[in-house]
Amino acid sequence: MLIIKRAVAAGIYLTMFSFSMLAHAEMDMTDAEFEILPDICKHKKWVSKNHPWTGSAADGESLLGKSYIHIHHHCWSLVYYQRSYAQGLSHQERRAMVADAINNWGYVLNNSEPDFAMAAEVYTYRGRAYLRNNDPKKAIEDFSRAISKNPKYWRPYYYWAFYLSTLGENSAALKLAQKGLENAPDTPALLSFVETLKGKKTPRVEK
Repeated sequence: MLIIKRAVAAGIYLTMFSFSMLAHAEMDMTDAEFEILPDICKHKKWVSKNHPWTGSAADGESLLGKSYIHIHHHCWSLVYYQRSYAQGLSHQERRAMVADAINNWGYVLNNSEPDFAMAAEVYTYRGRAYLRNNDPKKAIEDFSRAISKNPKYWRPYYYWAFYLSTLGENSAALKLAQKGLENAPDTPALLSFVETLKGKKTPRVEK
């Protein structure tokens, strides 16, 4: 029994150690994939093993505080999500890539400080990924969290409302989009979406 307990404990330790090492690994990405990343990713350590780190931790921490140390997982998620649109992938491969993105965004959210400045953005990204992997319940939860974190951030209103419109729930979609405009006035994507719904045309998702 003692041997079994020690083996289990060793297994747990190795799992935690492996995950800790993975958290600070670098992703193998192409120049094109690296180029489309936001600046905060291009100057963050541990993002890409093919692109040298050129930034300063102090600069990132001034923007995001202690949460900055985890932001490379957000960068990896962006690449995984983009890769999921590549041609020639099977349905299973696409879902796996989106799941990788979801997991890394989850890592960021689970390990960041309560006042993480990018929380609304990351929740929105993960919400879109949940929708893509056919999990609307979790998507709506994330869009709601994003709005709670930053009511002035327009994207969660938009993607949530767009999803509702795909279900034929145009009245609810319109109400949500208009709420978004109350908090983020003159947002072109929301204005266009509202006009489209009022005209009863089929909305087109804004990336």
